[in-house]
Amino acid sequence: MAIAFALAVPTGIAWFFFARIAEHLFPAQRAAALGAVAIGVTAPMSVSLIGTTMNDWYVAAFVIAALWLVVRGRPTARTLAAAGALVGLGAGFKLTGAVFACGFVAAAATLGDDWRTRGKHVLVAGIATAAAFAIAAGPWMWVLYERFGNPLFPYYNDVFRSPWADPVRFTATRVGQYNEYLYTFFKCLSDERMDYVENWYDAQNDDGRDIELDGWAVQARCPHLSADLSKFGAVDGEVLTCTLHNWKFNLRTGRCLTSAGHEIRAHKLGD
Repeated sequence: MAIAFALAVPTGIAWFFFARIAEHLFPAQRAAALGAVAIGVTAPMSVSLIGTTMNDWYVAAFVIAALWLVVRGRPTARTLAAAGALVGLGAGFKLTGAVFACGFVAAAATLGDDWRTRGKHVLVAGIATAAAFAIAAGPWMWVLYERFGNPLFPYYNDVFRSPWADPVRFTATRVGQYNEYLYTFFKCLSDERMDYVENWYDAQNDDGRDIELDGWAVQARCPHLSADLSKFGAVDGEVLTCTLHNWKFNLRTGRCLTSAGHEIRAHKLGD
């Protein structure tokens, strides 16, 4: 319950600023403002995402707060900088929100009585948005670049050409509410991982086979999602790591160190 409440906090923030925007747009029409808020917060997709991790409310909280800063009065450079920082943070925390960052900077070009003022607004909005985006997304993009050679991995690999994925621009349509096959595909872009996904449905459970890893006899399939430990298992002392999802196991006790349950069958050869 506490986790769901925490996940729903961005929804409440977005609703608050949305209500303030409606109040500003309809100052003498309370019924119209309430109606706008009711329509905005009760859409089926919006309601279904409250308190979940599949949630666009995180981005919405930043973007709607930024929009309120802009519409509540005549925009100034300071206001646009603050709003740009909010939009940049939202886009940095969820990269699909980058479309709002681009739209915000473009909208700044319409604010002002002459081209000099509009140019200044675009510059301020762009710098603030880019700086906040770098703060939010920069550390993780650097990790992706160091590990895979592509800060946006696996996207735009036709540009970055990471050896972990084909050097092509990937596009796909989404079928149904969730596209399990596309999601699995993105996790399996090397030859070894493609082999894993091809055998996924044939090896859902432990088949009783053991393999040898650095002096240990270990069950062949990871207890997490049945990865082939002969390909993805790495032993360091008495700890086995399944490198596909970075799950760890104590080989001496069989206990999973990443999550409760999921014990592994293992013993030291020669004991």
